[in-house]
Amino acid sequence: GKNMQTQITLLRFDDRLPLRKTISAIERQYKTTLTSKAVYDVTKRVADKATPEYEKVKYKIRRATHLHIDETKIKILGITYWLWVFRSRNNVFFVIHRKRNRTVLDEILGCKYRGIIICDGLSAYEEYTKYLQRCWAHILRETKEMAEKYEDAKPMHQWMKDLFAIVKSASVKDPPKKRQKLYNKCIQEMRWIIEKFSPYQHLAKVITTIKNGLNFWFTRILHPQIEPTNNNGERSLREMVVLKKIMGTLRNQDGADVMAKMMTLISTWRLNGQNPFYSLRALI
Repeated sequence: GKNMQTQITLLRFDDRLPLRKTISAIERQYKTTLTSKAVYDVTKRVADKATPEYEKVKYKIRRATHLHIDETKIKILGITYWLWVFRSRNNVFFVIHRKRNRTVLDEILGCKYRGIIICDGLSAYEEYTKYLQRCWAHILRETKEMAEKYEDAKPMHQWMKDLFAIVKSASVKDPPKKRQKLYNKCIQEMRWIIEKFSPYQHLAKVITTIKNGLNFWFTRILHPQIEPTNNNGERSLREMVVLKKIMGTLRNQDGADVMAKMMTLISTWRLNGQNPFYSLRALI
């Protein structure tokens, strides 16, 4: 029945129960016996019925004015794949892919996406588009680590914190000319940081990171509607990271697709204040 199919799927992907506990929960509630294969078959059948809704989320992601994108490793039969998350204001989309390059962005967003991507320093993003906002949380962590290890890195970290405060202060109420002037000033200050600290060999790695992202640290000043960090993307990944630790390695690509589809819909429904049980049951 629809209720049992919905319960089994949510126990697996919303409550994050292993197969054994999922079976025990269903036996208690419905007084019926299931096998591991039966649980998988149910979730596969539900995911197949939910595929059109999954595709709708992807379509909405493609139309978003800005996206938080992140990726993390996941195992399928012990082989490393990549779990990608694409998050807009109202939608969360997951996909599990063998590659960690521009191919994934082309497949999910198409070749003509013109929104702004908030991301880390993966080179695939810069290959795909010039409309980027690099995550300040990452670079501030790196400069803080250097400041804790080296006395001469403390001024660099403080300088970066001051620039971050300016980035956060940008407002849509500010006239475009004022924001452009502030943007140019920040770019110049970042160049000064690179010039001043480049001679320090022990800071070479973090300076290279700053230099590589020079054109993407201050995008928010010109477009204050976006966030200066990728925290939303990382938060969206957190549930999936916990889930993959519970499951261990996935058994096959079909199981990976089921997990991506169901977590996409559950996360999107929760983001919009919808009840996953009734929303999923309506799709079955």
